[in-house]
Amino acid sequence: MRTFEQIKTVYVSSAVNSTPNCLDWGVNGLVIYGSCNAIHLYDPQITNECDGRVISSFVAHTKRVNSVKWVQILDSCCQQDFVSCSTDNTAILWEDVLPTGSYKAYERLIGHSDVVTINDAIRLANQTLIIVTAAGDCTVKIWIKHKNENTSQCVQTIDFDSILCLSLKITLLSNTNCLLLACGLSNSKIQLYINDFSNGDSVFVSSHSLIGHEDWVRSLDFISEGNLGNLLLASGSQDSVIRLWKFTIEENYNTCKSIKEFDDTLKLESKKFNVTKQDGSECIYVIQLETVISGHDGWIYGVHWKPPFGTGKFKES
Repeated sequence: MRTFEQIKTVYVSSAVNSTPNCLDWGVNGLVIYGSCNAIHLYDPQITNECDGRVISSFVAHTKRVNSVKWVQILDSCCQQDFVSCSTDNTAILWEDVLPTGSYKAYERLIGHSDVVTINDAIRLANQTLIIVTAAGDCTVKIWIKHKNENTSQCVQTIDFDSILCLSLKITLLSNTNCLLLACGLSNSKIQLYINDFSNGDSVFVSSHSLIGHEDWVRSLDFISEGNLGNLLLASGSQDSVIRLWKFTIEENYNTCKSIKEFDDTLKLESKKFNVTKQDGSECIYVIQLETVISGHDGWIYGVHWKPPFGTGKFKES
């Protein structure tokens, strides 16, 4: 009887799709990226020589992949799941198949009527998964998958009328149960939404618009600033400028203000919003422009804080 040798893949070479959010380097050290309608898992340090290699490939989308994002698990490097979205008008939740290290398309999120361009996701301490998607139909959809549930539900659709959401980022405010969602829009504004999951409400409420950019806002990224509960938001725009926005708890803001003794003529406009802490007390966040960074001659497609969180460093592209 004739025997056949086993055939295995030894090398994969594939370029990243030409969309700004089609690659994500997780804090777990692994890179995922979209190539045509496939997604590749890349390990930058798979060999002793520190040469990277594509170790797995996954196909479930029927058209080009536009964005891939590891699911955020705050204060943890154990990122195991990721979300992708595509020109086929869908997003897909991919889950790790232990112990193989491979991934399977666990759930397809269907609801948008146009190309899904960007997504983000976060898993809370109670294992509730929040997925956010934006599409060419000028809407942002919020999907929730609770622990021990098999499917995600679209619980909210934010309609921007004729304005496109080009970037988005979701984060959890420190020492609270409040989620903060930032959407970068084609009207040059950053729209903020807040949700307090402690009261069982799954609806994000519009909070403030951050104004300053003069062109489309193409990238957003949050970082937590130490244990003070403060946040920094980096935004990159087609106006070639990066803006850093600081979210400070009011008591910390007032302390800083009294030390520096700001001149009222130089004080920048600030915005405020209320949130509930985990101990039930109320606190007020103050939003203020921290700095403006210029130097690029062209559009800025991406700004990313360098992990692990707390270092206060970021990269731009």
